[in-house]
Amino acid sequence: IDVNVNYTHLYEKKDQELSFLAMYSIDDGVNDFESFTIDSLDFSIESRLKNANDSYNEEFAMQIDYQTPISDNQLVEVGGKQTRRKALSDYQYFSAQGEDPYALVTDARFSNVFNYIQNVSAGYVSYTLNLDKYALKAGGRYEYTTIDAFFQDDQDINIPSYGIFVPSVNLSRKLKNNNTIKAAFNRRIQRPSIRYLNPNVQG
Repeated sequence: IDVNVNYTHLYEKKDQELSFLAMYSIDDGVNDFESFTIDSLDFSIESRLKNANDSYNEEFAMQIDYQTPISDNQLVEVGGKQTRRKALSDYQYFSAQGEDPYALVTDARFSNVFNYIQNVSAGYVSYTLNLDKYALKAGGRYEYTTIDAFFQDDQDINIPSYGIFVPSVNLSRKLKNNNTIKAAFNRRIQRPSIRYLNPNVQG
């Protein structure tokens, strides 16, 4: 399920606007498998292994942006964004010998429930200057991230909170025949995808 809400208010002054964005998504899935070990002589089943892994992912984001000209060729933009991500992985291993019924593997490394909650608060400001042939845009973005991760047995995973400042500078020059040349410096924040956070061992 994905829900998006967008609203933009345009002012009488040219290039002045206020926009609001909200997004909510929820996704659940099942990642199960079953494996067999076969005797190479008579091709009978020696052992069986089954994995049940139910996942649940939820994300909510809210963003507000405002831009306003401060002269005929200058523009200022400010904004903020709040993102909350929740991930749940409920996984269990079962093993059996031959045709025997499956039995749960109680080792916490193989059967457990993992909870992961990430909150990211961000704010940015940028300044744009347009000249006859040149355009300059410079700004910065600050993000502060908190993470709460734990297993069902209340075993906490200590992940410290962190803040990062991300600067950006873009310079462009207009050429003949509607061509433009640009030079830019940008930093990006790369976080692990939800696949890397899944503690379920498939072996």
